[in-house]
Amino acid sequence: MNRVRLFTTLITAAMVAAALPFCANAAMLTEPVTWPSPTVITLASSPVSAPFPEFNPALGTLTDYSLTVAGTGTSTNSFGVTDFRFLAPGTGNISLDFIKSLPSFSFSGTGTTSNPGDLAGITGTGDASFSVTDIFQRAGDSTSLTFTGSSVTFDFTPPATVPEPASLPLLGVAMVSLFGWLRCRRRAQS
Repeated sequence: MNRVRLFTTLITAAMVAAALPFCANAAMLTEPVTWPSPTVITLASSPVSAPFPEFNPALGTLTDYSLTVAGTGTSTNSFGVTDFRFLAPGTGNISLDFIKSLPSFSFSGTGTTSNPGDLAGITGTGDASFSVTDIFQRAGDSTSLTFTGSSVTFDFTPPATVPEPASLPLLGVAMVSLFGWLRCRRRAQS
């Protein structure tokens, strides 16, 4: 009886091992985004940028990405509040918008996009960059940001794996062995 269990376990393990290469899964990659320290915004018309590595298409198909930022800041905005916004490369559809009271504040948030124009804007082998601007700025106003964390996370589907040549014969041997074992078992029960 122990031989039968051992044989069954070995066949099951062989079948699972042979089937694993055919399973597709999603993957995630996180890269740092490096902002100048401190990041000082003086006019809404002149955003500050921070580079990060683009998503390498050799890793698979990009499905979406997100920007996560956290930090503290101060502002001398004449409107009494600051409204600073993070924009993505490409079409700029990923937008983190923070409206904060003055003079000191903290911020934390994540913005995600799966817009094809945004994905195309950060796919390649070079660098891309996010930008931040304060839309309430007037001449003489200043917003200073200190980042405690900033990263971009790529969600993607890896390319389909092609099974190594030995996997298919292994699956065939497992199936033939299972069929033979079932046939012997039926004969023994008769």
